[in-house]
Amino acid sequence: MRISHRTATATAGLAAAALALTGAAPGSAAASPAAAPTLTSIRAAHHTGYDRIVFGFTSDRLASHNTAYVARLIADPSGKVIPIRGRAILRIVFTPAAAHNSKGRPTSPTSITFSLPEIKQVKKAGDFEGYVSYGIGLAKHEPYTVHILAGRVYLDIRTP
Repeated sequence: MRISHRTATATAGLAAAALALTGAAPGSAAASPAAAPTLTSIRAAHHTGYDRIVFGFTSDRLASHNTAYVARLIADPSGKVIPIRGRAILRIVFTPAAAHNSKGRPTSPTSITFSLPEIKQVKKAGDFEGYVSYGIGLAKHEPYTVHILAGRVYLDIRTP
């Protein structure tokens, strides 16, 4: 089979473009996709009119999130009910995200108890297949807002 110079040049150009898109150097394997943001910290504090809980990540490229009040906190993937302090439970799920390192060790707390007017406890409900979920035990069902800053997702929950 005979390959023309024009075909060889076009093939080389396509290969170079593919390497540039993947970030791989010539002769190396393609670069792996960017790692999911890893949850590393959770903190909470009271401010005038609201309690704030902050979830800190290793990356500014934050995971998407979903929040909702739930009747019970359910563990992922077992389906077991997780006991949590408070009369209302706000669940937050991050994806793609991780709450463990490459060796499988946790990078974020599994449970923290707070002495705040609204936020009573936060408990990990799951860290499974790119989904990280937590329950926030509250004194009562209150309106809340979700905000995103570099490397952080925070919720402001109204207090009396």
